[in-house]
Amino acid sequence: MKEVLEAKNGCDTFVSIVAFLLQINAEFQRTTTVILEPKFMSALDRHTPKLLMLFRAKGGALGRRLENIMEPLQDSVHSSIERTREVVLRCLIEYLGEQGGHLIKEFNDTEQLGGT
Repeated sequence: MKEVLEAKNGCDTFVSIVAFLLQINAEFQRTTTVILEPKFMSALDRHTPKLLMLFRAKGGALGRRLENIMEPLQDSVHSSIERTREVVLRCLIEYLGEQGGHLIKEFNDTEQLGGT
């Protein structure tokens, strides 16, 4: 956890947090035999309507960026739950001031290094 607090930029922080969360997930599953991902997705689904209302209410430049991210939900009458989750997570990344492209690239790079 100390590395997460001492990271110098957002990407380093995100990668450290992801690595830390993966460790927590593994330890939690080992001790409780409960997998965290379904619990996270369930909570995300439960909070999605309020999060979308928050994103839609945001104005200014951030509001326009969030509106662009949410566009796939407006185009489709019956959006899949996977698409909705993806949009909400991308909006959260933008809302928190991170750069999604860098975060995902950093995570993928880290994942590839760990797998080889």
